[in-house]
Parts: sequence; C-alpha cells; structure tokens
Amino acid sequence: MGMLKTEWIRVATEGTTIDGRTITKEWIDQMAETYNTDEYVGLIWPEHRRFNWFEGKEEDNWGEVVAVKSEMHSGKQRLFVQLRPNSHLLLANEKQQKLFTSIEIDPDFCSTGKCYLVGLAVTDRPASTGTTKLQFSANKSHEVTALYPLEMEFQYTEQQQKKLFNRLFSSLFGSEKETSTKDEAPMNKEQFAALTDSIEALTLGQATLQETLTQHFAQQPPAQTPTPEPTPEPTPQPEAETVSPEQFNQLVESINAMAQGTQDLQTKFSQLLQEAPHQRPDLSGGDFDANTLV
Repeated sequence: MGMLKTEWIRVATEGTTIDGRTITKEWIDQMAETYNTDEYVGLIWPEHRRFNWFEGKEEDNWGEVVAVKSEMHSGKQRLFVQLRPNSHLLLANEKQQKLFTSIEIDPDFCSTGKCYLVGLAVTDRPASTGTTKLQFSANKSHEVTALYPLEMEFQYTEQQQKKLFNRLFSSLFGSEKETSTKDEAPMNKEQFAALTDSIEALTLGQATLQETLTQHFAQQPPAQTPTPEPTPEPTPQPEAETVSPEQFNQLVESINAMAQGTQDLQTKFSQLLQEAPHQRPDLSGGDFDANTLV
C-alpha cells in the first residue's frame, strides 16, 4: 500500500469560512508554492488528533500528503492535494467513515512569513452546510479549515495493475484450495542424449535377436518351425514431461538393464547353437547364409 497515490483532491477554497475567518488566495498559492516533502511532510490525522486518550498512546497517522497545487475554478482559487493513504484511512473509507478533509496551516512556517500545509485531517463531523468552523490544533499555531468531501481515486503503476488483475482473476476463477508444488529441474541435453542412447541400444538388441531367431527357425523342418510371434508395435511415446533427476536416473538404469539383458540373451543363444554344429543344415546346398550365426 505504501506506493498507492490518489488523484488530485480539492481540500480548500479561498473565501470566508463559516465562523467568519478568511482563507486568502495568497495563502492557497503559498501552500502550493512552498510544499516540499524533502522539507516537511504533512501527515493525515483522524479528527486532527495526535494523541489517543482512550488508549493512552500517540495516535497513528493515516497517510501523508505527497503533492500540492493551486488552480482557479469558477472565479476562486482552490487548493488540491495528492494523498498516499495507509491501511487506516483505506479501511475507514471502505466503511464510509472519515469522508471529509480539513487542512492544517502554519501561516508563518519556520519564520519565513509564508503559509505551509503542515497536515490534513479526515473527519465525519461536517456542519449542516457541509463545512465546519475554523479550529486550532493543540499548539495553537496551525489553522484548521472548512471540510471537503474526500473522494479518493487512485493512480496505479503498471506493476500494481497487474497485481490487482491477478488478485481479481484468482478470486473469480481460482480454486478454493491452492496446492503448492516444488518446481523440478527440466531434462537437459546431456540427460536427453543418454536416454536416447539407452533406447537405441535396447532397440538394436531386440532387432538382432529377432532376426537371429527368425533365420534360425526358418531352416528347421516345417513341423518343428514355431510360428514366430508378431513383432510388437512400439509403445507410443508419451508427451514430454519434466522429470526429476531421481526419476530420470531410475529410468536410465532400467533401460540399460533391459538392453544388457537382451544382449546377454543373444550371446547365450548364439553359443547354444554352436555347441551342436552337427545340427546345422548342410551348407552345400540352398541359400542359407552362415554369417547370420557368426
């Protein structure tokens, strides 16, 4: 909330107040001319109070005045301010409380002979005419002016607008219970290459074994030739998903074990065929290629 700033708000107009005091055009022009947050920041107070007698402690301020200007409207000089309210003022305003403003003036700020806006009050006690009598603050040196309605419209930065939109979107469409998940590291190029090599080794071992079995049993008598099982269709690859390093390592170990098992099976099968050379078919005839069993 610290960066929230209102649009320009009218807080004073030149002329006679309800109790006969006068706010001059010179006062308004001087407050607009002299106000400088590097010199002195005018704070916002509830009902001009600096001390909370009920709680026995100093009153919390409700924000600050960040800018002041004067403009002529309808033949009268008027004072405008931009405010940076804090949660106290925002909460009260949401409850339709403290809807009017009253400026606090030091007519001789730091012995300069010029007026300075030293504070601003918010209150709920306007007179029936919409203004209230001029009052003095505790130190008797700050004038308190008539009341004006406090209508706050805010200026938002682009970042604040995005945050507000996200909050609104979440409140309208977000789930009632948010689950927090820990981001997992995506697969990098080295991991992908290792996975690809393991899959290729497994595929090569299966293809070689299948070719060996097919050619071997094709030379046996028809009665003893088993019907080769159809080659299983490759399992469709699932869409790429992010896996954790632990899951990836387990996957690679499993695939490597399968590939090694397939190669071991091929080696043992070739040795088994060579242990009984008399069972080999006669190479003097036919188109049998002995290189397939080497």
